[in-house]
Amino acid sequence: MAAVIAVTVWRKRNFVLIATLGLFAVTGVEFLFRPAGACTLPAISWRYGYIDQPLEWYKLFTSLFLHDACGAGHIVGNVFTFVLLGWPLEEKIGWKLTMAIFFITGVLGSVASTLVILATGDPLWVNAYAIGASGSIFGIIAYFAVRYPHEKVWAPILVIFMRVPVAVAAVAALAIQALILMQVNNPFIGQLPWPSVLAHVTSFAIGMVATKVPGLRAADTPAERAFHLDLSPLRELAVRPADKMEVEGIIAEDIPEVAQVKLEAFAKRAQCPKCQGPLTLKGRRLTSECGWTLEFARRKAEAPKL
Repeated sequence: MAAVIAVTVWRKRNFVLIATLGLFAVTGVEFLFRPAGACTLPAISWRYGYIDQPLEWYKLFTSLFLHDACGAGHIVGNVFTFVLLGWPLEEKIGWKLTMAIFFITGVLGSVASTLVILATGDPLWVNAYAIGASGSIFGIIAYFAVRYPHEKVWAPILVIFMRVPVAVAAVAALAIQALILMQVNNPFIGQLPWPSVLAHVTSFAIGMVATKVPGLRAADTPAERAFHLDLSPLRELAVRPADKMEVEGIIAEDIPEVAQVKLEAFAKRAQCPKCQGPLTLKGRRLTSECGWTLEFARRKAEAPKL
């Protein structure tokens, strides 16, 4: 876990990729060094009964990187979902916020489920172990769905792999948790203990709330992305014929995700017309260190065609 954080901070990008490698690495260590008959490493796993032992609270973090080493399903399922939804979210909000959401939702989800289990006093679960990044991933899904509900992502919906709005993927994820909780027999949905489902749903709720928390709320807003803006002022930066063709293509683009990618790519290559320095794209503005600014107005709604 420390290595994942250190490498991400050093590179200042790619938290999802580095965390994914970390998840696989820790699961490999579990497989090689777990005690006989165990499917995890008890020394760094979170146990519900640890809540009143402050010296054990660090395991709330380490347990996020542990998975069931007795089979590949747990780690593969988590990583698959994490990459599909975490990667596009990181491209929008950056590595810092993505990492914060991952740890905050995962840890708080575990704490919430722990408190409920202790309140029930069920001896079956009080001393059980809770491991895995599922809670963190549900938190990321919720954050993504609330912040950018119309953004499309690849997701397995009813065993069919398709591109859908992230809000649809989030609803499908919650629906699966509901089916599990109701103990509905389904060959495509494995059974999970209710504490795990509770942690997932709690982390999901925390991810939704995080979109409104100062410091965790992404600076980028859907209304300030390329598709919703009048990008005609970009023509000011088009000097060469190739630039002019590229700018016209960006202005005419009607797919939101493609428009944003094209604008970001052009902004990285463009130069400030005043100082010839690099430009930075922040929401609706292109700015230069010399103070030059190009601001885009929101696109006016088109009149309906009769």
